[in-house]
Amino acid sequence: MATLSTRSGAPSGAGGLKRRVNHLRRWIIVEARKAGSKFNIPICGPVGFDHDSNQTSKVVDREREVLCTPAPQVMSGTHPLFMRTSILFQQTWVREMEKCTVYGPTVGVVSSDSLLIPGVSIEWSCPPELHWTFRKLILPTPTPLAGRSLILGSTGGDSYFHWMTDVLPRVRLVKEAGYEMNSFDHLIINKLEAGYQRETLDYLKIPLKKIREIGTKPSGYLCEHAVLPSLPSFPGAVPPETIQYVRSIVPDTSVQKGPKLYIERGKSKRRKIPEEGRIIDWLKTQGFGIIDSGGMSVKDQATAFAHAEMIVAPHGGALTNLIFCRPGTKVVELLSSKYPNPCYRNLCGVAGLPYIGIIGNSQKSETTCDLSDSSGAIETTLEDMKKALMQLLVL
Repeated sequence: MATLSTRSGAPSGAGGLKRRVNHLRRWIIVEARKAGSKFNIPICGPVGFDHDSNQTSKVVDREREVLCTPAPQVMSGTHPLFMRTSILFQQTWVREMEKCTVYGPTVGVVSSDSLLIPGVSIEWSCPPELHWTFRKLILPTPTPLAGRSLILGSTGGDSYFHWMTDVLPRVRLVKEAGYEMNSFDHLIINKLEAGYQRETLDYLKIPLKKIREIGTKPSGYLCEHAVLPSLPSFPGAVPPETIQYVRSIVPDTSVQKGPKLYIERGKSKRRKIPEEGRIIDWLKTQGFGIIDSGGMSVKDQATAFAHAEMIVAPHGGALTNLIFCRPGTKVVELLSSKYPNPCYRNLCGVAGLPYIGIIGNSQKSETTCDLSDSSGAIETTLEDMKKALMQLLVL
């Protein structure tokens, strides 16, 4: 899963040059759009930002804060991203809009007066002012949608984590704002290809004939009348309301306390673990079952996680299923020093799950909060694993 960039400070090197070029491109394109409008050339794309969503919308959740304890890590020191003692969740809202445009697959929502709505228009590792809809002069010609459209799609929403934590929870916001799901003619979501998408849409009784997909290539929809829910929180942050709602979607998974589980990466080519074979062999001697959740249904994944007394897993989308764990379930996450993403640590803090992170080869990870390299190897050793389980016994 992805998260918003945590990099800060002045850009430097090749990255700094690229950002300066993109700022220049944005300025040229926005000025060209404004100039064209003076000659009655329709504006295609945003020329600024719409920051009025909170003022013109129905508020669902007020801004709220969840307190949690710092998470211990198996590394030589502590990582700042894992030491937060509170998690702040933004206010959520639902807004009605006339003649707005939705672009994708990196989602951008543009109002009828050519303003980008930043809270729902996310591009990974990119500030809102450099969103691709500002940097591209010619945008895809949008397909008109007559009637009433519900915008659920979000950047990354075709991945398991973001589907379960950014897309589906927007249905909760819409319902709590007083809308009936059967009142919509169209539901705009991300590319519909995965079994988990169809399974969860079926649980929600959403007919596939109403689905309008944001594909993998640049595309768009021009909505005659749209209902736009905010994201349930910042991408990568899972609020308690989302945990409760997603649990309520999946049929009953309540079972008695069961085995300890290791969730392997399966056929994934990303975030390989060089010592995974040794780690798995040792975990088996400690009573762990080994599963690959990639081919399992959502219900079967939810049941396995709800059943487990302990979860050990490398960082990846399968850990989304921590949502279904019983409070008190212990969690050990294996992370790369090049991608110490704390999203699951934060989820554990909200859900009441004791957590330890193993940050492999952690020399650099103590000082960097850069989350730009999400594919690097996870260099956890068997000794790291033994230390983590020893620490977890006292949590």
